[in-house]
Amino acid sequence: MSSPDQSNKPPAAAKSPSELALGSSRELVGRRLGAAWRELAEQLDADLQQQAERVETGESQPMLGGLRDKLRAGAATVEGLLPQHWRQEFDTALREPPSANQAGGRELQLVDLGDLDEDLALHAFARKVEACAADALYAVGRRVAWLCGKRRAGDVAAAAAPDIIAAALRRSLAAADFGLSERIELLRCLLQHAESGFAAIYPEWNDHLKGLNVLPELKRAYGSAEPSASPGGQAAGSRRVVGAELFGLLQGLVAHSGGAPAAATTGRNVDTAAALAALDRLQQAAPDLANDLVAQADSLRQFRASDIGQGLGQVDAMTVDIVAMLFDMIFQDETIADPIKALIGRLQIPVLKVALADRSFFSTRAHPARRLLEQISRAAAQLGSGAGRRDPLYGRVALIIERLRRESNYDALVFDGLCSELETFLAEHSRAADAEAAAGVPLAEAQEHHLAALAAAEQALSPYMAEAPAAITELLGNEWRDLLARAHEAGDLGAWDEALATASDLVGSVRIAPGSSGRKALVGLLPGLIRRIQEGFDRLDVDSERRLHLVDALFALHAALLSGDAAAAQRSRALAPASAEGAGAAALAEVAKLERGDWVEMAQGDGAAQRYRVSWVGPARGVLLLTNPALPRGVALPPQVLALRLERAQARIVPSEPIFERAVVRALRTLTDEQAAQVSLDFT
Repeated sequence: MSSPDQSNKPPAAAKSPSELALGSSRELVGRRLGAAWRELAEQLDADLQQQAERVETGESQPMLGGLRDKLRAGAATVEGLLPQHWRQEFDTALREPPSANQAGGRELQLVDLGDLDEDLALHAFARKVEACAADALYAVGRRVAWLCGKRRAGDVAAAAAPDIIAAALRRSLAAADFGLSERIELLRCLLQHAESGFAAIYPEWNDHLKGLNVLPELKRAYGSAEPSASPGGQAAGSRRVVGAELFGLLQGLVAHSGGAPAAATTGRNVDTAAALAALDRLQQAAPDLANDLVAQADSLRQFRASDIGQGLGQVDAMTVDIVAMLFDMIFQDETIADPIKALIGRLQIPVLKVALADRSFFSTRAHPARRLLEQISRAAAQLGSGAGRRDPLYGRVALIIERLRRESNYDALVFDGLCSELETFLAEHSRAADAEAAAGVPLAEAQEHHLAALAAAEQALSPYMAEAPAAITELLGNEWRDLLARAHEAGDLGAWDEALATASDLVGSVRIAPGSSGRKALVGLLPGLIRRIQEGFDRLDVDSERRLHLVDALFALHAALLSGDAAAAQRSRALAPASAEGAGAAALAEVAKLERGDWVEMAQGDGAAQRYRVSWVGPARGVLLLTNPALPRGVALPPQVLALRLERAQARIVPSEPIFERAVVRALRTLTDEQAAQVSLDFT
């Protein structure tokens, strides 16, 4: 018999299928996190020992030894805490974020530099896991979002993000009494094992949710845009290269080119650590080659030809050759100004060190080093051939590259911090440019409004101009078009109708019926018609010489008709001007793709080229406002004019693809394999 308390206790509500699926996911990932840490703890111990052996003297040697002892003693504690903290962080992330009122009212706090270093380390760790598990991560995020009631196609749950794992890891290490510097060092080590340890959890989590019938038909081209309606979404005969096979393809390309000295290795098998140390020394001792592109282009090949370079293992040797080839492609890129190439060339050794230490550099666009190159690409798009140290953007890029060149640590955290710094600077630079360009927007809006009015006037007059004699088309296509456009801009419907009626009467005046009755009607029409035309001239302030020219041409036309001289009227028709030259469809399509923030390079009167930012695009795409923060004046022009300049090679659109991706595509397109004639990249 139940006790009174038990009998009065309401039964627990049954959990919904969504709650059960989320609960089972929480437990599965918790168990896998504990297992992943247990498997990695031994590897972390070996990594710390290797680091201690490389450090001959200094304060870091006893710190590394003490951290090894602490790791051995506390590894089991972290293994038990990690699933617990993961569950708590996961449940918190499933709940809605606090409102603005709840979040407000907190006091401003100064950020400790040590805490900032840990934040950067955690951020790099989360991004590495994200990059290594991109396919499964998206699918898990979509399925968890669906379980939370978010049913739109683009919804991805924040609870599935690797940042949640990173937060749990931070709490677990802190609770196990690892100090701040110790946690940062462990995170640096974990970064190298993110793929084999933590990223591997996401495919298992995804399979678990699929087994529970959560969005079983979910499909997506992970790491790229949603698939198009056509299979593959690309041109026939093209080849999609995914990140996982990129290194192999580039390796084959280097071997195919015949320029790979990899086959000439001495077999001494210099290990990666020794190669990195040699590159460190070369990087610190390298002379300032900022303005010597030839010397920069040869620097990696000189290293490859050295004793250490010749003793590299096959994979490391091929990595050097691939990085050298990609930088060759960058040096050959005509859209990058020489001063910027000189700056980018100084990244060769830092990039090579990252590529040797972390092969995922080639396969993932989210790699911090690749992200830094992407931010430098954004800056390069803005800097033309005249860029110099006085330009604030050039100066900031040069400073960041110099700091990176002097950095002996080649781990991804260095790149991540510099990337964030440059990203912030570019965002501030863009906001300042927008503020300066705002002054020109009203003028550009007025110009677009005027062009729209002209287009409306041309459309209204086109039926009358199709078969009209030259004297009439000259008037209608110029002054009368402007008169109609003025009425359109002012919204004066009466003036619009009156001007259009005059155009109709003018065209009708040359279509008189033969015979005396027709001539009589024309004689009665002409005085009022000429008066209305003169009134239109008055509203436009047409000068007397132009008026006389137009009126004389009309008088000659009508005199010929009144005299019955049809041949003279026919000759007048043959004088109709040819249509103005227009841009082709391909150029117009390229201009139509331009968006705010894109960059265009245009030739100037003195033969030099200047780069302009698309700062404003008219609502009707009738005008583009082009500005440059370094120039006092902007340019507002119709898309047709820019397209015509593109066709005449007087302008070009600066590519928006990152420098590294452009180099890869150019390299792969040199393959003789017919299937690789057209290449599209799918970096995950």
